[in-house]
Formats: sequence, structure tokens, C-alpha cells
Amino acid sequence: MSSNFLNEIYENWVFSLHDSIKTNLLIAGIGRAVFLLAFLVNYFTLIYGKARMNEEFKSARKMSWKEWLWFIGKEIIFIFIGFVHVILAAAVATYSFMAAGMNFRDCGTRSKLKINHVLSMVVAIFLQYIVPILAIVATGYMTVLNTDENAVDYLVGVSIGAALYCTRVLVSLVVKHHQEQPTMERAMVALKTQVKKKLPRSVKVVLVCLLVVVPFVFFLVVDNFAGVRYWTESISTEDSVTLATDVYRLKSASKPQPVILIRTPYRKGSLYNEENEFIMDLLMNGYTVVYQDVRGRYASSGGFIPFKDERSDAIETIQWILAQQWCDGNITSFGGSALAINQYCYADEPTGAVKFQSITAGTPDVYESLVFTGGAFRKSLIETWGFTMYRDNTPRRENEYEKMVNWYNDHRLLNDSWDSMSLSLNNRFANVNTCALHVGGWYDIMSQGILDGFTGYNTKGGSGATGRQRLIMDPVGHGYFGALSPLFNGATTLIFPAANTSQHDNWENEMRDAVVKGTPINWNDSCVAYYLMGDVNDPNVNANKYKYSDQWPVPHVNRSFYMHGNHSLSEDVPLVNANHSFMYDPRNPVLTKGGNNLVDYAFLEEDALGLPIVDKKTGEMRTQQLVGIGPYDQAVAGNLDRDDVLVYKSPTLGIPFSAVGRMEVKLWIASNCTDTAFSAMVMDAYPNGSVYNILDGLSVMRFRDGLDHEAPSLSPGAPYQVTIDLWSTAYQFNAGHQIWLAISSSNYPRFERHPNNSDPLDNHPSNFNIANNSILTGGVYNSCLILPELIE
Repeated sequence: MSSNFLNEIYENWVFSLHDSIKTNLLIAGIGRAVFLLAFLVNYFTLIYGKARMNEEFKSARKMSWKEWLWFIGKEIIFIFIGFVHVILAAAVATYSFMAAGMNFRDCGTRSKLKINHVLSMVVAIFLQYIVPILAIVATGYMTVLNTDENAVDYLVGVSIGAALYCTRVLVSLVVKHHQEQPTMERAMVALKTQVKKKLPRSVKVVLVCLLVVVPFVFFLVVDNFAGVRYWTESISTEDSVTLATDVYRLKSASKPQPVILIRTPYRKGSLYNEENEFIMDLLMNGYTVVYQDVRGRYASSGGFIPFKDERSDAIETIQWILAQQWCDGNITSFGGSALAINQYCYADEPTGAVKFQSITAGTPDVYESLVFTGGAFRKSLIETWGFTMYRDNTPRRENEYEKMVNWYNDHRLLNDSWDSMSLSLNNRFANVNTCALHVGGWYDIMSQGILDGFTGYNTKGGSGATGRQRLIMDPVGHGYFGALSPLFNGATTLIFPAANTSQHDNWENEMRDAVVKGTPINWNDSCVAYYLMGDVNDPNVNANKYKYSDQWPVPHVNRSFYMHGNHSLSEDVPLVNANHSFMYDPRNPVLTKGGNNLVDYAFLEEDALGLPIVDKKTGEMRTQQLVGIGPYDQAVAGNLDRDDVLVYKSPTLGIPFSAVGRMEVKLWIASNCTDTAFSAMVMDAYPNGSVYNILDGLSVMRFRDGLDHEAPSLSPGAPYQVTIDLWSTAYQFNAGHQIWLAISSSNYPRFERHPNNSDPLDNHPSNFNIANNSILTGGVYNSCLILPELIE
């Protein structure tokens, strides 16, 4: 218990010095300031006031310069004690308020004016009784309602402060009775005088020295017996790459512990910053933390092709950890984004030591969910992220960015070269035996990936995985919504209101401790928490809240909305054939304006469309293109009135329609080119005229029969069917709204422009052709949007 208390103090000093000053020091400081004011008023009215008092008593109370020094030192000690911990700060403040009340009361009793006597008694009662009682009631109420994480500490501190003051009062009463003193104040003065007379000079000198030394000794004790010790190891792989690895353990840890493994391409850095405060929390919960730079990043050697070597390197790291005396044989992992993908890569590691994974915003299939969605290169994502990784690496590796992009371009087909980055390709899910929490966002760059990870572990995994997974889907992206509204012609964005998360807030700790420490957990509880997005303007909407389920996909029925010749969208099957054509020119693509993007501004290669810009760190030329994150009003953003965008609209909804699950568009198409692409976007049309993007996707025609091979070239004018996977969402189209569907052949630079030819695809398209692309509707060509309607 004492060790944990010291570790909390250490954590506050390391991570939350600003908070300690802002909270602990402020609370203790206010308390001592009130006491100091009351003490000085009482002192000076006693010594220099006109009230008739016993001169001997006045003389006894008059302080020498040595006593003033002692008084100042004592105040410093009080402030220091309060600064150390919030419990002590609350105790100091409470004791100080009550002691101040006593001083005000004593001051008032000496006054000749009745009004002064009354006012001092009111202030004294307020400080001595009302303040501590209110503080105990308030902090108790906060503790019951769990409105503040420090509520229990405040309650304990206030109670300790009140108890100490009550003890002082009891001692004063005893002395007053035995020594027949007229007041408690005089009793305490007499007691202090007797103690000072009986204390030898040597003891007084020791006390003064302790006044100075104790704070420093305390700091040394905390630094040596609490907090963290860490060291760096170099793990050598079979191909002689060195992986720089930091190991963190509490100084008080003496036995083997479960290990939390964090592998990052973003620099393992130092524990001692606020971003890594979570590591201290894990350490204090009884874990050892292993923090590693992945191959080719920062302090680790080798070359970096994102995620290509993560599985093998992680397996060797896990084997190394298991051989260490400080590991008890249990390993868990943690991380988001690239760190989450990393965890998926080695989820089927053969030792079985990985018992739990905390995975946020990742994918178990790098090819389809990250690089080549629908067969199209995720240009803004890969070029922006890849260049940033190259630019920020220390030391910077020569041609790191080019090697990454070239590897992707050389591996356009989904085959065994992607095996180490895919759990589904060769059914590696079957070898996964770890419990995991999967957390994603509906507008995240890998939103479908996190869903696939959950369902893969939960339904295809081994016995250690099935039935021991949980999923959380939030109304967020990989970045923040709304920052670029003015730049999209003033297009507004949707900001979904916060909702109660108490039911799933502690899933991560519950799951980790259950599988590693054996703490109780009910695996039959709801395992899926998803935010149902909806109308942000309707306060009575039955959406914008978390819903819970024991499965994903949730129970639903797929409903087909057919595209009609009059550009309507309905469940009625069109009987009359109608073709809608548009001219797609890759030199003038439909520009990305919102959606599941990584950043607001894409940072593309020099030959891309956009604004030329010089990178300040490398001096290299890049191209900047505005893309935005999340939902934007497409009616204002400017894409819906283009000639190369076809829009289909449903009737106004009479009742809300909740679509929860995977959406897709099945198109019958024709083109005058041998290869092209088709894009789709589902939108929510508000009654006020705003139209917000919900999901979008794109499919390249040469991959219409699968991503593992190229289908034959298109015959000009011939009909073909293609499915555009829009991924999944949980969205309620409110009554009075319409469902809109936009069809085109580009969404740039979210996806690379298709050149409308059969040349090999890469991220430098050329030999552009203008495609005359057609959507076929009616008759045998029933192009439609398929929405998963929630069954409740």
C-alpha cells in the first residue's frame, strides 16, 4: 500500500507536475493563506490591540525572530506536504480552514465591539464546522456518482484534516481542564511553552535541521524506492537486424510479472512525458512494459517496408521476452493505428504467450483495408503517411519512401507476398488464440479492418479467441472532424454528440486482468458497443448513442434500393431499362471532400494534382491537396453538381431507417474503355438542404472478379457487373430525410486516378483516356444500393 502511494507521488512528479501545481499546490495554498490571514489578525490584535489582556500572556505570545523563522519554516512544510499528494492537500486545506476559524473566534472574543464579536463567531462557525461538513458531503456525493477520478482522495483528505483538528481540540480541552486555563487558546500556548522549555537545545537544533532536510530526504526516498527503472536492450533477429527495446519496471517490483509489449514505428521515446503516462498506470497495475522501435525505425537497424517484417520480428521479440527472468510467461500487447496493425500481424504467434491485445484503429488485412481498397491505390493515405514516416525517421534512411511505394506497386495482386500482413489470406485466423479488445471509428481509415479483426478472432479463431473478444465503434475518424469547413466553400460538418460510455469504459482493464490475473469476468455479457449516428439537429432522435449487442454483424435484413431512370432510388424494381452516361476525364477527377481519410491535407508526390509545396524538413517538392476528415455537406462542397456525378434520391422517409452493417453498391455498367473505375457515395439529405457523406468506395474494373487476379479487358459497350464495397457503418436516416447515392468514376486523391486504359497500374498514371461510362438500370440490369436495416 505504501509502495503504491509512493508510486502515485512519483507519477505525479513525472507526468503531472503542472497538475500538481494547479491542483495540490492551489488547494493547500488557499488553505494556508486563509489560516495565515486569521493567524496574523489574531496575533496583531492580541499584541498591539487595545483590548485589556494579561500582560504576561501577551508577552508569552509575542514571537521572537527565531520563532518567526520557525513559523515560516512550518508554513513551507505544510505547503510541501500538500504539494506531495492530493489527499494531503485536502487534509492540509481542511485542517487550515478549521484552525483559521479558531483564530477568528479568539480574535472576536477580545473585541469591545459586539458586532466584531458576532461577525468573528459567524466566520469561525463557517470555517470550523460548515466548510468541513460541506466538503465531506460534496466529496462523498462525488464518490458515489463517480463524477471525478479524485473524489475518493478528496474525501479521505478532508476526513483526515478534520480528524487532526478534532484531535488538537481534544488535547486543548484536556490541558485546559488539568491546568485550569481560562481558554483553549491559552491552554495550547501553555502547552507549547512547557514543551519548548523542556526541550534541550540539541533537540531544537535537530528539529530545525529536520525542517530543512526532511523534504530532500523524502524526495530521495521516492526516487530510490518508488517510480520506475528502465534500461535498453538490443534484440538481434535471425537476419542480423537489431531491434532497440526499452524495458520498464517499477523499482518496487521484485518478482516476475506479466509483460505488455508495445512495438512502434513512431519512436519508443521516453517514459517521461505525458503522452506515455498510461505506461505508468500499467506498471502500477503490476505489469512490466517492453517498448520497441520496429525494424528500420529510429534506434532499430534494417529497412522499413511497413508491416512486411512485423510478424517475424515480433515472434523473435516474444521468444526473447519469455526467456527473461522478469517475465512470468504472460504477454499482452497494446497500441493504435500502425501499432494496432502490428499486433494483428503477429496475433497467431506460435508460443501462445500472448494472452490479450488492445487494438485501436487497425486492420488484419493490410492489402485491402489499407493499401489497395477495391483494387485502387489509397493515394492520399499511403503517400502522406509514407513520406511523413521517411521524413521523421532518425537517422533518415536513404530512399525509404521510394522503397515502400515501389514494393506496393510491385505487388498489386493479393497473393502470398502479403501473407505476413494478412490473417485471412491463408486462414491464419485459425491460429489466433488471444483475447482482444478491438476499437475503431466509423470514419476511420481502417474502419472495416477493425470489424474484420473482431469477427475473424471471434468466429474463426482458436479456442483461446472465440467468444473472448469485444468491439467498440465510436463516431470518430483517425483525426478530428470539422477543421476544414470554411475551405469546402463553407460546407458544414456533422459533430455527433457525446454519449454515455460507462458500460464499456473499463473493458480493456477488465479483459486484460481476467486473462492474465484471473479476475472474474462474464464473457456472456454484451461484447459489442457501437455508436448509432443520426440526425444531429433533432434532440428527440433515437440515435446518437451507444447500443450493445452480443454479436457483429448485428441482426439485420439487407434491403435493396434500385436506381431508376428518373434518378430515383426505391425498393421498387424498375421495369424499364434506362442508361445514364457520364464522361470521366482523369485530368479533372472528382475531388475528395471528406470521408475516411488520415489527414485534412494530403501530402502527395510532386506530379500529383494540387498545390506545389516544399517540405521544410527535407527540401523535397511535394503536392498539397485538401481532403478533409469525416462528413461534410456535399451540396455546398461542390461535387454534386458536376456533370460526371450521377445522383439518385430516395423518397422522403416517413420513419427513421437505421442502417447497421456493411453497405454495398451493385452496378451494371458499360464503358468505351478497356478498363476504368467506378465510385459510389451514400449520403444523408437533411430537410434543410444539407447532404452529408456517410460511406464511400471505389472499384477498379480489372479486379471485378477478385483482387488476386486481373479480369479480361472490357469490351467497349458490353454490360458488366461490379460490386463496390462501401464498408460498414451504424447510421440512422431520420424521418423527413432522404437517402442519396452518388455514382462517378473518381474520388481523388482518396483513390489514385484511373487512366482508363489497361496499362499496369501504379501511383503515376499516364496515357489518359476520357471514358464514356454508363450505369445500366431496369430490366435485367438492376443496379442497386444494398443497405443493412437493423432488426430491433
